[in-house]
Amino acid sequence: MVRAEALRRTRLHPFREAGCPSKPPRVVHVAYTQADENLRRKERIRRWDDIRRAQLSFSINLFLTFAVGAIGFLAVLLSGNKFPTYGAMQKGFFIHAFIFAGASSLSGIIASVLRLCDFRLTAKIIRKNCGPQKPISRAWLEYARARARALGDRTWVMFWLQCGTFILAMMLLAIAVISVALTSVPLC
Repeated sequence: MVRAEALRRTRLHPFREAGCPSKPPRVVHVAYTQADENLRRKERIRRWDDIRRAQLSFSINLFLTFAVGAIGFLAVLLSGNKFPTYGAMQKGFFIHAFIFAGASSLSGIIASVLRLCDFRLTAKIIRKNCGPQKPISRAWLEYARARARALGDRTWVMFWLQCGTFILAMMLLAIAVISVALTSVPLC
């Protein structure tokens, strides 16, 4: 308790610790060069790029897991004994939800493969650019960078396609379940 009070007092009045109860300590200005500022900026960009890459991978895997779960749920419903008793509209909603959940999982798998290809190509670029091997041609380096950029762009396209088809599948599933509930036919 005494230590916590001392820490709180120190945080509130840091100059009292130094033995000067009435005046604040002298402010020391540190001169930063432009190179230091650029280095800090690059480190921040690198840190946020790492966070963005990890978040994209997590999101792709999360939507892929949900889509596969929805496919399993819909497969059980479509193969159940009660499915023939549903109306044509309800059957259509369930079947279309199944198709869109499949498209979502396929988009997630493609996005994961594109992501892995992008990582592999980026590692190859870094290895060839920084290694003690023979010098690489500027043309190959530009080609590889453009291809890595294209792979990254395609990954984002597949991710958004995965999200869109998953949301559409869940909307169709919700409509189908609500319509079954309104007609009072048991779901299973």
